[in-house]
Amino acid sequence: MPNIQIVRNSRASRFPLSVDNERGGGIEYVQRDSQVVMTHAKVSEDFRGQGLAARLVESALAELRASGEQVVPECPYVREYINKHPQWADSSGTLSPARIGSVETNLGLPPVPSHFYAKFFLPVSPSPYH
Repeated sequence: MPNIQIVRNSRASRFPLSVDNERGGGIEYVQRDSQVVMTHAKVSEDFRGQGLAARLVESALAELRASGEQVVPECPYVREYINKHPQWADSSGTLSPARIGSVETNLGLPPVPSHFYAKFFLPVSPSPYH
């Protein structure tokens, strides 16, 4: 069984995944007060198919819940994970339009018109199909 470590690195805004002391991927995020906007989750090709992405997300969600922080799942994988595991729904939320602009700035992205978010940025909700 591989040695798996997932330890939050607040300075780098990441939850890095280590598998047998090798870099195996991680979750990138943007911190906004008590909200953690998860922007990207990835597991290296060498480690795919072992359930590590789910373990990574589960570990990050557990740590954030314990610290009282709310998750904003912008990453499609994280959003789908929360949809499939409703026990995490109480830990997730959405960004207000004012917060969205600050996240874009922090990521170095050009501003996106607010009507885009009204149409495409949907809150997480439990799926009726699970």
